[in-house]
Amino acid sequence: MKKQLILVFAFASLLFSCSSDDTNQDPIDPSVSYLPLTTANSWDYEVNTASQPTLFDDLYVGNDVVISGKTYKQMKNVNMPSGLFCSLMRDNALRQENAKTLFTGTLNFDLGIDIPFDLAVQDLVILDYNAPTNQVLGSLNGVIEETIEGVPFTITYNLKITALENLASYTTPDAVVYNDVKKVQVTLNLQLVTEQTIPGTTITVPVTIMNAQDVVTATQHYAKNIGMVYANDVISYNLAIDPAVVGLAIPQSGNQVITETLTTYNIN
Repeated sequence: MKKQLILVFAFASLLFSCSSDDTNQDPIDPSVSYLPLTTANSWDYEVNTASQPTLFDDLYVGNDVVISGKTYKQMKNVNMPSGLFCSLMRDNALRQENAKTLFTGTLNFDLGIDIPFDLAVQDLVILDYNAPTNQVLGSLNGVIEETIEGVPFTITYNLKITALENLASYTTPDAVVYNDVKKVQVTLNLQLVTEQTIPGTTITVPVTIMNAQDVVTATQHYAKNIGMVYANDVISYNLAIDPAVVGLAIPQSGNQVITETLTTYNIN
């Protein structure tokens, strides 16, 4: 289960800048935050997946770290996380700018099918408490080359973070009520293409292994002055051909629904 759920983080050489447009400064109320970043703030989560044992994640705000002249809070875990949210935060850096929460670090999405996917990001907006419904907060798109089990692949990606509706109150599936909640959706869309040589020739042709599709859709709920309180994460894929045709020993399809529920927290 760990292999399928954990998002492993490592610094990649390619750096994508996702800074927000600073021409329109958002008003900020210093008493308001949907992910409070005071050192030693902490959150504990129950992580559930169908037919799997319940796991528990932790997250806390570490000390200051300076990156490119800007001061961030480094996010930490006591134990290796298994859920999406705490894994995304692990050893990466956050800072507050006006009404926005910005993320700097490196993402490597391990989808449980031995497809490495590294992205380095700087000041990616993950929250904006002034954003209207359906506004895209931050996005990345491009093409990377990877070799999987000896097979070269071209991976076309689109990572998008979107503000959903603002809720006056939200009740989690375990019947805990939170007031003033922001919904945010994180979506990762991938397409995988390789090349094959036509038998008896030296001619290579492109072969689409996976058509463009959303492989990660995570819906997160952030409560005012508390943090992320509940997430529903869908990790799924369907390959366009039998992976054995190109020498991959992975399932042709997969689907997991993961829930992450806040159990306890400490906000200073």
